[in-house]
Amino acid sequence: MRCSKPYAACAVFFLLLQPAILFAGTLQPHRAHPHQRVYLLRGFLNVFSLGMDQLADELRQRGIEAVVANHTLSGLYANEAIRDCKAGLISSIAIVGHSLGATAGVDMAEQLAQAGVAVGLVVTVDPITLTAAPGNVKRLENFYISDGVGKTVQRGPDFHGSLQNIDLKNNAGLGHVSIANSEHVHQQVLKFVAAAATSRCK
Repeated sequence: MRCSKPYAACAVFFLLLQPAILFAGTLQPHRAHPHQRVYLLRGFLNVFSLGMDQLADELRQRGIEAVVANHTLSGLYANEAIRDCKAGLISSIAIVGHSLGATAGVDMAEQLAQAGVAVGLVVTVDPITLTAAPGNVKRLENFYISDGVGKTVQRGPDFHGSLQNIDLKNNAGLGHVSIANSEHVHQQVLKFVAAAATSRCK
């Protein structure tokens, strides 16, 4: 289907058509013992960030709990992460987001900061707005395309962790949508997540 109407009309169509996509992740059972949890946030309408679903599957294949959902649910998942960290159900938190999901991932980390919860890793994939790394984040890796819509991530005033802005503009054929499916990006994220597993959320 081609959307010739305004974005709002398209949004209604896709949200009605794909409710399972919007709320994927909310049905994931959480484990009883403390462990690392990775939140993956899709961008606009879900349909342009399905690489986050593939990445979630790759994480699960490695025995890592991965929750994937639309960026609009970041506040809900922030509350969940705060609750489960303080209850000792999870030991480490990582957040990965693409496009609007990247911005929402940083916002989610800031919400966790206000509750005194630490985040071992944030990975932003081609964020389309300027953001700053919060002080509770130990490591932030930003993959972006400088000659496209992607933005760099800056250091927040309280941030003392590791920050890398990784420009992929020289990767032929890579664009704002396809970067979420990039095997290179996925392999790097898997390594970052594994390294962040020992970073405690409290």
